[in-house]
Amino acid sequence: MQLSQQHTQPWLRSSGTNIFATIGICLLTWIFCACGFSEEKTAVVKDDTDGIENLENGEAILSLIQQGKTFSRIISLYGAHTENLVFMGAKNKLVGVSRGDDKALGLPVFDPKSGAENFLAARPDLVLMRPMHERAYKGLVSQLEQSGVTVLALQPCSPQQMFSYWLALGALSGQRTQAENMINEFKAKLTALQNGRIPQDMAKRKRVYFESMHDKVKTFSPDSIAIYVLESAGGVNIATDAASVQGSNIAAYNKERVFLHADEIDFFLAQQGKMNDITEDQIRKDFALLPAIKEGRILILDEEKVSRPTPRLLESISLLLDRFYGQLGNTKKMVKGEAK
Repeated sequence: MQLSQQHTQPWLRSSGTNIFATIGICLLTWIFCACGFSEEKTAVVKDDTDGIENLENGEAILSLIQQGKTFSRIISLYGAHTENLVFMGAKNKLVGVSRGDDKALGLPVFDPKSGAENFLAARPDLVLMRPMHERAYKGLVSQLEQSGVTVLALQPCSPQQMFSYWLALGALSGQRTQAENMINEFKAKLTALQNGRIPQDMAKRKRVYFESMHDKVKTFSPDSIAIYVLESAGGVNIATDAASVQGSNIAAYNKERVFLHADEIDFFLAQQGKMNDITEDQIRKDFALLPAIKEGRILILDEEKVSRPTPRLLESISLLLDRFYGQLGNTKKMVKGEAK
């Protein structure tokens, strides 16, 4: 049984183009009752603020925040940055995005390979990227900074850093209150989803092998956001002995080790997207001897909703909770929330 998700980005899709999103909103308004996050001030956990310094470039971010510096012409080179900014109401502060986000937002596309001149023509005051871009395009970063553009590489290294990352984006874009609300609403919705559904007895929880890359037989590192999604849904990761590849969220494994856990695996879970272009038939063929495969206990999730640090992680958590422990009320599917 395959539960694959769409590769498009529903948080940017217009409501008139997706009848399924409209139906989903009617079914689960209590989960994503609003397309963005409210502007009314709510309390934020102090640790979320204090954690900013633990992010990569955290000291530079804190320095900007302490100076009261905010940015209004932002180029985002990572889909998660873009998505989070849109969710917290900063869409009008974006002047450029990476490929894939451009069609729905109607903004120019920027590629770090294109050179500094292309960026400077858009007159940005902030360029947001990932650490991998900062390391790979040092010349671009240097040229932009010499021209007076602030360049920051951001990406949470663990689930614990995700809320601090959201708060940093909010503070930098002048949407701090909305970011705080985004954090608190995420936590409240997660608690509501979990309420009374996950067995207290660990022995009764569903045990899962979570595939990140099929061809190379890789899983996720135990402290990755994908495993956070699994564990938030009451799943137990069977590959706790998997070693991270170069400090990334991907972890090396092999078929032999998977089959050692054959009788323990209740569900075979895989992400599907650019990193793992997989089908259920391929999984069935290559892991046919696993009891979970024989019995059709295969779940395929949208890569963007299990690996990207955005509020859409709730969609995957909701789906997994439904499959592991039964649906909540009469809900059939998770709403695909749109940002204002």
